[in-house]
Amino acid sequence: MRLYEWGPEEGKKVLFVHGLSTPAPALGTVADTLTKRGCCVMILDLWGRGYSDASSDLKHDSRLYATQILLAISTSPTSWTGSTLVAFLWLGTLWVVEW
Repeated sequence: MRLYEWGPEEGKKVLFVHGLSTPAPALGTVADTLTKRGCCVMILDLWGRGYSDASSDLKHDSRLYATQILLAISTSPTSWTGSTLVAFLWLGTLWVVEW
């Protein structure tokens, strides 16, 4: 899993997750704009997506994806409680969830 995190730790937290083959760095311009506005941004490539290698012995399903997101936010030095999750998927589907 490839992970990028930057911006002020005390800022609003925004976590980006993409689908299919879009690599995380494709969101760099959006992330830079958000950090300039005071947000802390995390972008991750899920296993087998973007620039991350795929595990051949694991079923790629919602449980695996949720586990990867939890792994990413739990290993960060920043607290991701009270964050916004932005997920964009194939054909332009966009999910925005606040937790």
